[in-house]
Amino acid sequence: MTSVGIDKIQEKGIASIASMGASELYQEGVVDIFLDVIKKQALSEVPIIVDTKADRQHIISMAAKIAKTKIHIDNLGKELVADWKKKSKLIDTDRKRYREGLDALRDQVRQPVTDWEKAEEQRIYTIKIAIHNNVGEYYRLAALQERFNFNLSSKFLSEILLQIRDTVIGSEYAEFEKEAHQEKAFTIAELLLEITRMVEAEEKEAVIAKGLKEAQEKEQKEREEKIAKDAILQEQARMESERQATALKLRQEQEKIKRAADLLDYEKAKLEEDKKEQAEKSRIFLEEQDKQRYVEAEERREIKARELDVEHRNKFNNGAYAAFIEGGLEPSVAKLAVDLIIKKLIPNVTMSY
Repeated sequence: MTSVGIDKIQEKGIASIASMGASELYQEGVVDIFLDVIKKQALSEVPIIVDTKADRQHIISMAAKIAKTKIHIDNLGKELVADWKKKSKLIDTDRKRYREGLDALRDQVRQPVTDWEKAEEQRIYTIKIAIHNNVGEYYRLAALQERFNFNLSSKFLSEILLQIRDTVIGSEYAEFEKEAHQEKAFTIAELLLEITRMVEAEEKEAVIAKGLKEAQEKEQKEREEKIAKDAILQEQARMESERQATALKLRQEQEKIKRAADLLDYEKAKLEEDKKEQAEKSRIFLEEQDKQRYVEAEERREIKARELDVEHRNKFNNGAYAAFIEGGLEPSVAKLAVDLIIKKLIPNVTMSY
């Protein structure tokens, strides 16, 4: 780490940073030193008391210097990083060309061996397939059995066994000739075991099939007998159901006829009762009409009597009124005198009608 930049900032303070380049500012271990010098200068120059305008302006000026210094340092850092990125991109491009060129050259140099390996791999694969197809038929058939659910028989496997026994293994198997003999012996042994197992299984299956057939026949017979019995029971149940339905229908018809007869009797009795009730209502109505006519006649008679009495009284009253007028009374006085006599308000004077 160079001490030129450190000497500058320690001598001239913040003002020296404006003349520094990125190589001086961005060195390992200088950041803390620069920040410490700037901090000490700033804090030592600003006043603690800010009562005067000059003090406040000095503080504002120092803060502005610090902000300007920050921008200067940050811009130099951005330019330095941009230059590094540009150089890094160029280096990555060259690295990619080196990788691709050398990979291609490696593959070109190795191509003869690669071609030999592919041919050798194909030769070995062909021999392995020949061993499997010629003396490993059992495994292929086992795979087919699993895939297509073939029903293999001991007879079919015996034919395969004879084919494999007759297969001759020669030099065409090259270094795998020993493996082919081993595969043939193993396949023959496996087939013998499988044939033995299959023969036993077929015998058991024959016994089981016979028993199963007998059981099925017995079950079928029992099923048919049950069906016939169920059919008889169903027919009996149907006939019983029909009998009960017929009896129910008959009872319902009888109840219907009885209800109709009861209803007819009720209607007859109701009709007789209604006739009696109507006759009673008519009698009462006629009696009420007679009473009403009698009351009305009495009322008319009384009204007529009152009218005749009023006419009679008016005749006498008018005679008295006329007599008072002839006697020299004024009409109003004469009328008042008649009213007082009628109301019996004059002592010892009455009107005899």
